[in-house]
Amino acid sequence: MEENLILEKATVKSRKIANDFLSYYTGKKQYGKVIKEISEKFTDNFETINTEIYYEIIEYYEKIAKSSTKKKYAESFFKYLYAFDLLEAEIGKEYVYIFGNKDKIIKDFKARKQNDKKEKKKMGPIYTFQEIEKLQEYCKEVEEATDFESYGNLKAAFAFYLLFYLGITKEAFTKCKMSDYHDGKLFIDGKDIEVPKLYQSMFSYAKEKNKDTKFTEVNNWITRLGKELEIDNLTPKRILMARNEYVFICPVCQEEYLSLSDNWNVINGKIICSACAHKLIEDNEKKNSKSELGSYQIEVLEKQEKEKIKIQIWSYKKLNTELKKICNFETWNKYLEMIGQIGEKFVYSMEVQKLLDAGKDKLAELVDPSVALDHKNGFDILSFTETGKKIYIEVKATAGDLTEPFYISNNELKKADELRSKGEIYRIYRVYNVGKENIAYEIIEDISQYKREEVLYKISFTDN
Repeated sequence: MEENLILEKATVKSRKIANDFLSYYTGKKQYGKVIKEISEKFTDNFETINTEIYYEIIEYYEKIAKSSTKKKYAESFFKYLYAFDLLEAEIGKEYVYIFGNKDKIIKDFKARKQNDKKEKKKMGPIYTFQEIEKLQEYCKEVEEATDFESYGNLKAAFAFYLLFYLGITKEAFTKCKMSDYHDGKLFIDGKDIEVPKLYQSMFSYAKEKNKDTKFTEVNNWITRLGKELEIDNLTPKRILMARNEYVFICPVCQEEYLSLSDNWNVINGKIICSACAHKLIEDNEKKNSKSELGSYQIEVLEKQEKEKIKIQIWSYKKLNTELKKICNFETWNKYLEMIGQIGEKFVYSMEVQKLLDAGKDKLAELVDPSVALDHKNGFDILSFTETGKKIYIEVKATAGDLTEPFYISNNELKKADELRSKGEIYRIYRVYNVGKENIAYEIIEDISQYKREEVLYKISFTDN
């Protein structure tokens, strides 16, 4: 999930409310998913939630979603709305009996931020890349459960698998037991998950020995794993925190994947998950089935461009020496992704503010940054003039200055030409000095007046 929650249907004010609420929590992903679901299923304006909607939402999480965890997240959000006077009076009165004193709730929320800071300082750095690799290798090599010892080892490995790979919370663990496993699936956190074949022997062993073990012992399992691998302070909470460092969201399908090379591909200069990449390749194969050269596309940068990237990587490492991390593929990808996101959010904020200052609140609510999620659109943000005419915006962001060149895809160029030919407004916002105090931008109305230089080559291979 992005640092700021994207709510496609919500009003501008509701988006701000949601993100202000998330600032109080470290587990933003889980809370964010619930808020997004509420926005999509029940209301696009959190300020107008009434008694009927409130009870409908609570009933949904009690019965339909079968998730007490999600219910808790939803109730925390409503508690926040109530305490900070963001609800209609009707439901506000009812909340007095549900949640009690407002001042106490506000105090608890503010204390949460302070505690998070103290906790981070106390816990110190999360596990190194080498420690994560050690845990992953252990999970691959652990033996099937044939006796009590191997059964214990497998439980520890399975606990790490659920925490790190699937993001299952400790709270969800406590409500699960061995008997919740049936036919290769485990019912946990309100849903059935596929259990890898290796871990299935653990459940078979438990059933054979009549051990309906509760997962409340997850702390002991993880402690055992830490001792076995000589990893200090291995706890469920720290594993979940480490997961956030190693998980990215695919910009196309919005699914979460660990930062492992097998999970990601580079397509047209954009990093997307392997599943989306394979689909694009399949679609391309169908489109180019008659081509003599085949359809596998590889994009190669010229030598000078490669050298330039090396310099940029080195500079980034130098700026982040305090982190004491190697600038690997994942780190560099995350850095580039962050630069792009900051640029897009900078332009989005400017466009919204422009319309709000002009008294065009309704148009401000229609400004749409979500089009950037689908690269087939050929632009990143849909905005409007004060008269309501659409503005199609492509954002090109850099940490460098205005003289830094940028890359633009064929699809983006085609979209620019197509829109201009129809009399539409198409602009490139060149955002520069990202990450510096003097972040700025320049609007490019017509890219044809600028120098273009081809640096990408497509090389195709036959199947033979």
